[in-house]
Amino acid sequence: MKKNKETIQEIISYLVEGITSFFLGIFIFHYGCHPNLWMDGIFIFIFSCFLLIEIFVLYRREKKHLEKVFLLLGIPICFLYTLCLGPYRIMDETAHLVKSLDLSYGNIITAKDEEDKGIVYVPEGVNEIDDKKITNFSSLSKALTEHTDYENLVRMNPFFTYTVLNSPTPYLLSASGFAIGRVLDLNLYVSMYLAKMFQLIFFLIAGYFIIKFLPVGKLFGMIYLFNPMVLQQMSSIGADNFTNLTCLLQISYVLKLKFQKEDITLKQVSLLSILMALVSSSKFIYFPLIGLVLLLRKKIKTKREKIILIIATIFSLAIALLFIMIGLGYDNEFALFISGNEIDAMKQLEYVIKQPFKFLVVCLSTLFTNFNLYVEGLFGRQLGNTDISLFYPSYIAYIVLFFFTLFLEKEKQSLERTTKLYALIVGVILSLCVFGVEYLTWSGIGSDLVDGVQGRYFLPFFILFMLCLKRKPRPRNLKYVQEISVLCLLAIEISDIFILCTSYV
Repeated sequence: MKKNKETIQEIISYLVEGITSFFLGIFIFHYGCHPNLWMDGIFIFIFSCFLLIEIFVLYRREKKHLEKVFLLLGIPICFLYTLCLGPYRIMDETAHLVKSLDLSYGNIITAKDEEDKGIVYVPEGVNEIDDKKITNFSSLSKALTEHTDYENLVRMNPFFTYTVLNSPTPYLLSASGFAIGRVLDLNLYVSMYLAKMFQLIFFLIAGYFIIKFLPVGKLFGMIYLFNPMVLQQMSSIGADNFTNLTCLLQISYVLKLKFQKEDITLKQVSLLSILMALVSSSKFIYFPLIGLVLLLRKKIKTKREKIILIIATIFSLAIALLFIMIGLGYDNEFALFISGNEIDAMKQLEYVIKQPFKFLVVCLSTLFTNFNLYVEGLFGRQLGNTDISLFYPSYIAYIVLFFFTLFLEKEKQSLERTTKLYALIVGVILSLCVFGVEYLTWSGIGSDLVDGVQGRYFLPFFILFMLCLKRKPRPRNLKYVQEISVLCLLAIEISDIFILCTSYV
């Protein structure tokens, strides 16, 4: 009875925080449309102070449960990120909109024409690309009042249909939002925000369990999830949010099972199998993440559970291969335009098979050449269409906080050397997969550098490399590491949200 009462109190607290965040967002939006209204500025200040008070009060109650601290910080931060990163403000959002809309009409696999270009029909006006039309809160306000005719469809320009190469799985969240919007006959951009809200809710739920599952590095895991780039992808209707979270869920769940004293149950094997299938169907290049399951080989005792995992592995591999074959069947006009080179995946594959060591040299050369770009892309130096530069001291402060929590977080357990070795090997293999796929699909035949690689592509598994750096528990620890980290994180996120808001006015 007492536990139920506490649960109800927690739910009410999070609802109050969510309502406060919602009203703060309304006043920010209204001020963005009419920047000279000083009353809005006063209300923004009042609601911001009230929200901070709520966070500090709730933190004192929940500080022993970092997954709950994640929620109380995540609700306002994620909502304000989603509000300020409006339609088309995030890179490739037009192409992701096309894929999500196509899926919302029930097209799991996109049709193609005789030239192998994707055939996607969208409401009239979407094909005209409104990314230049909506540039601030004011223009967004006008766009939200326009009527969208979901029945009057026209074919989308094939140049913007390159996301048809992607699996439909990570677009299910966004497609659900657009499907509901179509049924309710909502404006396209209202439907887009609805799709973003589905992404936000999944982020909060998945993030809660990622931190809960992690046997080590819970505080670091929370800081990892509040990476500005991770938050941007959460605010998008694209595939990255689902992919990032399913990969991190699998990593954290495998580590949880590795550390538990009891043998692994049938229920746990079933959940692990589902995560394996989701990772492979989300983006096939992350299939090698399944290799972490080998860490559990001594803990799976019954023949039935071993058979289930073998079947799940074969099924996941089959899904990955299926989506590879489907993706290779489309013409990637966008990649040809961007690279300016001849792109032929099969010829490039023959080249790599004949000269595998040359490919490794190309990967290393690309890594060293673009290292700074990858770091900036990984930690979110620039957001949006790379046109939103965050406050540089805030960017540096986040990186310092990232490693501060990694090395100084108080731990009761540590990762074994064999576990770290597995994590390192899987991380290296996944890195090669990222470079390999981009080399096949975005780079000219025999190119000396890999085109198309972005730092955010490493987010689903970069945590593996970081966990390898985790030290053993120390007899003496720095006091108030968690409190310092939460305060610094709040300051960093306030700075970043301020930049996002003011750059959209």
